[in-house]
Formats: sequence, C-alpha cells, structure tokens
Amino acid sequence: MSIYLALDTSICGLAMGLFEHSVTTPTPHLLWSHVHREAQGSAQLITKTFLDGLNVARCKENDIAGIVIGQGPGSFTGIRVGIAFAAGLQGGFSRTPPPIIGVSALQIFALRAHCQPQSEPAVPLTMETLAVLPGTRTTGYVAVVRNDINCKVLPLDLEEAASGEWALRGEPVPKTARFLLCGDWPEFERFVGVQGTVNRLEIAAVAEQALYGMGEHVGKVDWGRGVQMLPEPLYLRRSTVEERLERGGN
Repeated sequence: MSIYLALDTSICGLAMGLFEHSVTTPTPHLLWSHVHREAQGSAQLITKTFLDGLNVARCKENDIAGIVIGQGPGSFTGIRVGIAFAAGLQGGFSRTPPPIIGVSALQIFALRAHCQPQSEPAVPLTMETLAVLPGTRTTGYVAVVRNDINCKVLPLDLEEAASGEWALRGEPVPKTARFLLCGDWPEFERFVGVQGTVNRLEIAAVAEQALYGMGEHVGKVDWGRGVQMLPEPLYLRRSTVEERLERGGN
C-alpha cells in the first residue's frame, strides 16, 4: 500500500486529504481529510494540518508516495500557498522525492458532480453540467461536462457574452444544462436568467467534493512515470499588485 496526499488551496481556504492506494484496489481509501472553510489563514494552518493528518493516519512524511495538487482556476495567493507547500515537502525528502501531479479542482468537482449527481431524482448524463466559479463581478471560469464525460475549463466573461444566447467559445449552451454555481455570484444568476436552473452550492462543500475527487484521481494516475515538474497555475484573477499597476498604481 502507498500513501498519497491530495491538496487544494484554490477554491476555498485549504482542503487536504491522505489516501491509501495499491495496484490491487481500484478505489483509493480515504485515511483522513480536513477542509478549512475560511478564505483566509491557509498559509498559517497548512503545515500543522498536514502534521495532524499524518498523526491521525499513523504514517510519516516519508511515506508519501505522490502528491495531487489543485492548480486552479482559483485564488492567486491560495494557489501559490499550495504549490509552495508541495514543492517544499517534495524537496525535504531523504529518499527519492514523490512526484507532483497538478489537476483542476473545479474540473474534478464538475466531473464528480456530473457522474454522481446529488439531486433526486438523479440528473441524466445526457444533460450538460456546468460548474461556475466566480473571480470578479463579471469574470470567472466554467467547467463544462458534455455527454461524452469529457470536461473543459473555460474562461467566462459576462461583459463579452452576447446579449441573446449565451455561448462558450461559439458553442451554444442547451437549455437542459445544469448550472452549479460554486459560491455567490449574483451577476451570473441574473445573466443566466431563464436559460437554465442555477443551483448555488456552498463553496466549502465544493472544496470538499473536489478533494474526494482528487483522491479518486490518485488511482487513475501513472505514478511510475515519475512526474517531477510543478504544475502551471491558472489564476481566477491577477495579483493585487498587477491590478494596481494596470490602474496606474492606485
């Protein structure tokens, strides 16, 4: 059996879990998980949370065989905290360091919600599932799961959208689509209007479901390929410093 760390700081504060997996078991087993539900404070809590998790799971740091980390879309500061922690953890190993695999927590959540709908009766897979994550008042990202279970993560700009039918990269969204709004975005709910039903989800619940999906992803990765490169982050918005510079320093 091998122990894997799943870590996401892109959606909501801090979501972390330890999963046990072997080639003989199709689904990784959750040993421990924790979701910090506040947007702030993940940097201060991440090390202690990890050590607490190791203690609960009765394993050691050097037992970690691989790391799955959320690379966005998400908070600029949050993503940097997670990636920096994973890099530091990897660099501190006395043996061959564990590989780091980057995934989109929003994409993982959308796929999980589409294949395992929480509503009753179950939403048929012939419908499209769109998980929407706000960045600013008018921009964000959307993970689109179509009939073939493939998922694309696309930028969404309400100001650039057509006033009539809403389209994603030229492809119209059918009226049977199910919108899962991750958190609070009143402008998006007004924009969608009568084109579909928006289910607003608590952001911490989204982070928790994404974490479980990342744990399931452990069993789908070819860890033997030895991926060592850090993932490329995808930010919901630029850093505060960059935005100030664009406004002339104000």
